[in-house]
Amino acid sequence: MWNRVAAQLSLLFGLRRAHCRGPVTPPRPLYRPIAGRNIAGVCIALSQAYGWDVALVRIFTVIGFFFSGGIVAVAYLACWIGIPEEPFTLPNAYPPGTTYPPNPSA
Repeated sequence: MWNRVAAQLSLLFGLRRAHCRGPVTPPRPLYRPIAGRNIAGVCIALSQAYGWDVALVRIFTVIGFFFSGGIVAVAYLACWIGIPEEPFTLPNAYPPGTTYPPNPSA
């Protein structure tokens, strides 16, 4: 019974078993992207990092805001603070590959 429930949930959320997948792509690092975000970029960051559909993540977040008693709101704020923004490469910068914000360890 649990296998059937897991299979239905995996179809609902677009997950597949490992042997059914094509070539494995490396996961994207967890960054809040500059482009494509609506409020803080938390939903799109989670969807890109884990390969989920951004619309579903946003829908579940809004539903969670209303039905979780504030737990999802606190988690959203914590992710907003904790997930770093995506660094971007400055065009025509020297040395090539210079990013903003600058890397403090370099």
